Amino acid sequence: MSSKRVSQVNINKAVIKYVIEGLQPFSVVNLQAFKDLIQDLQPNATIMSRPTLRSSIAEATKTMKKKVIAAMREVEYIATTTDCWTARRRSFIGVTAHWLDPDSLDRCSAALACRQLKDSHTFDVLAGALNDIHAEYQIRDKIIRTTTDNGSNFIKAFHVYGAQQDENNNVTDTEEASCSGEEDEEEIQEEEEGEVNFQEVTSVLDEGDGIEYHLPKHQRCACHLLNLVSTVDALKANSNETYKKVSRSSFSKCQALWNKSARSCCRNHRRCMQTSANTAQYN
Repeated sequence: MSSKRVSQVNINKAVIKYVIEGLQPFSVVNLQAFKDLIQDLQPNATIMSRPTLRSSIAEATKTMKKKVIAAMREVEYIATTTDCWTARRRSFIGVTAHWLDPDSLDRCSAALACRQLKDSHTFDVLAGALNDIHAEYQIRDKIIRTTTDNGSNFIKAFHVYGAQQDENNNVTDTEEASCSGEEDEEEIQEEEEGEVNFQEVTSVLDEGDGIEYHLPKHQRCACHLLNLVSTVDALKANSNETYKKVSRSSFSKCQALWNKSARSCCRNHRRCMQTSANTAQYN
């Protein structure tokens, strides 16, 4: 029986796919057991080196990135979801884009980033990372909503740097306050005739103007909200004695109904089994 010959190109693709989808280290290609496996499957195959594997994956990443950018370029509206976490004292952020195919109306998703943050995930660090990722994929003006959990860092990031208009494009209270503050400053300057206040230039340059980042409108995750309601808010509500009595009474009745239903099913099941056994014995 003749064995099927696999080309070197397909072998390299299979190795790259194995490393990426299996989250394997680049050093796996240096293991003798891995080399023996490839040689047993295809004796004439050449095992790529670790630097070649790294460069091949980097090149494949660039190609895939170009395809994602080209696909999203044809889309008018995009939604994103993002999350941040800490593992082994390192902070990470992940961003995923979602859109509808304009022709087939199929749902499409693409992971845009899963990268390490240089500092802890404070609101300004998150805002800078999100702004860079959106700009990198050229979708800053296409994102209509970004969904996150209810972490205070995300909430503050979108409150400070996010879009501040409502659905009717009306100016929000935050913008009105800032505008009125600017008018008050102008009036104060007009009243202070001839007075000059000197200020250090360094403090002015280091002070952020609040417009260095451009984030879309914020959407809080409904599942996380429900989880908070069922855990944190429920514990706070139980501090009220009246609510606590009503809650315990209601849950005890529900538990009694559940137990009754479970016992009823078990009894009926045992009766059916006994009836079947008796019938089989007489037959």
